[in-house]
Amino acid sequence: LRFIKIPFTILFYVVSAACFSYVLYYSYIKKNLNIKINYKEVIIIVIFIIVLLLYTSIMRNQIVAAGADMSMHTYIARLIYEENGFPLSYKPILPINHFGAYNTGFQSISALISLIGNVPVYRSTLLMTGFTYFFFVLCLYAFMRRFYNQWVSITASLIISFAGSQPMGYISWGGNPTILSLSFVILGLSLIYLFKEKSKFAILIIS
Repeated sequence: LRFIKIPFTILFYVVSAACFSYVLYYSYIKKNLNIKINYKEVIIIVIFIIVLLLYTSIMRNQIVAAGADMSMHTYIARLIYEENGFPLSYKPILPINHFGAYNTGFQSISALISLIGNVPVYRSTLLMTGFTYFFFVLCLYAFMRRFYNQWVSITASLIISFAGSQPMGYISWGGNPTILSLSFVILGLSLIYLFKEKSKFAILIIS
C-alpha cells in the first residue's frame, strides 16, 4: 500500500463489499454456508461477550492508552490518519524523511477506526488496545479447538489470558501491537491445522 496509493477508507469499503458479496454468494446462491448453533456455542458466545465487556470496563475510565510506547503508536496512527494512507515521512512530528521502518498494522487499524467512525486518534488507539486482548482470547480459543472440546479450549484460553502477569502486563507499558501480532500468529497456526487435510496450497499461502 505504500506504492499503490489507495486511500484507506476506499480500501475498507471495497474489502467490506467483497466479503459481504462472498458470504451472500455462498449463503443464497451456492447454499454451502450451513451454520448450526447449539446451546454449547451459545454459552461460548456469552462468555466471549463477557470478556469483551470486561476489557471495555478496563478501558472505560482511561482517556488514552497506557504506556510510553503507546505515545509512539498513537502519533504514527495520527500520521496515517492525516494521510488516509501511508505517509512519506514522519514530518511534522519528527524530522525523519522516510516512513515505514516500524510495522504499522496496529496503527493502521487505529487510524481506520478514526477515519470511519470520526473518533479522535488517541481514542481509537485505546479502543484497539481493548480489542487486541479480546482478539487474543478468540485466537487462543480457535487454536485450542483444533485439539480439544469447547470447554477445555475456553477454559485454557481464559487462564492463559487472565491468570498470569502476561499478556495483561503489556497494557501497562504499551506493547499492545506485539500482542496483536502474536494473536495473528496463533490464528495462522489454527488455520494451518484447519486446512492441512484440504489444501497444501492454502497452507503455503497462510505461511
